[in-house]
Amino acid sequence: MVSRVRFVAADGEVREAHGFPARSPGPGWLEALLGSEGTLGVITDGTMRVHRIPERRVMRALGFRSLRRGVHFMRELMSTGIRPAVMRLYDPLDTIIARMSHGGGGGSIPPQLGAALKNAKDGGLSLALLRPAVFNALVERIGSFLPSAVQMILIFEGRGTLPEGELSVATSMALGQHGQDLGAEPARSWLKRRYAVSFWQSKVFMRGAFSDTFEVSATWDRIMPMYQRVMTALGRRALVMAHFSHPYLQGCSIYFTFAGRAQDDEAALRLYDSLWEDGLKAAQAAGGVISHHHGIGMSKKGAMAAELGGALEVLEALKSALDPRHVMNPGKLLPD
Repeated sequence: MVSRVRFVAADGEVREAHGFPARSPGPGWLEALLGSEGTLGVITDGTMRVHRIPERRVMRALGFRSLRRGVHFMRELMSTGIRPAVMRLYDPLDTIIARMSHGGGGGSIPPQLGAALKNAKDGGLSLALLRPAVFNALVERIGSFLPSAVQMILIFEGRGTLPEGELSVATSMALGQHGQDLGAEPARSWLKRRYAVSFWQSKVFMRGAFSDTFEVSATWDRIMPMYQRVMTALGRRALVMAHFSHPYLQGCSIYFTFAGRAQDDEAALRLYDSLWEDGLKAAQAAGGVISHHHGIGMSKKGAMAAELGGALEVLEALKSALDPRHVMNPGKLLPD
């Protein structure tokens, strides 16, 4: 949504880069700056495209027996030309967390898992953190018997009767693919509480454990293989859950959340770093991209060489040309 930026270059000059519709012929300099994390110039201000506040908003939660069916529905809906404002599909464990933290609407929670997660006094969460592989397998096993093991949030916005019409088409498609209509309440609850930290994270920290997130993306043909590779890479050593969102015609992103613990702080730090490294390697091995919208920062910088391939030399050459003294945010974005 960025159409123009003003930035300070390494030589101290203030310059502008424009996108559509005022972009000059040739390479798009605006695109080179976006995502460069201050390594090519410091952006001081910009012009953003805005959208009218929608007149209408309608929403629904859908349930699917398996994650694969839910992902298939996402792809099919995007191919119709309908564009939801929100389409968010939870995997089995994230579905349970969502139902518990959003009031339990939209389907029942398996009592074995609900007790383990919700009643920390019984040590369920501690046990899950100590034996994550067993717990992850239990979630998958129990979810395979539920008619709505995974949950999706759908929201449509617009003017007039368009949102209702799009929601009707989407719901009909889901029911035609053996999905379940779970009503509007789970979606309303998510919209109301979407900025709140998940209820269980404080319990994770109080037990001396850690929790973090990372998002990756891929084309539709690679989405499920990428999900499975990352879950396999992390699931033996940490609790892992994920949701699928930001869909396009060609694919979507996956947002992973993981939690783990170790015997002491040093071991926990080693585990934490290895989970990041192994998770990103697994995503890349499946043909995925290491970031959808959160940027690179420090946690993903080590994966940039494999991510960019031959383009790394081009980026390094551009960096040297624009910033020969390497004074612009040194040590960031490019691998050491």
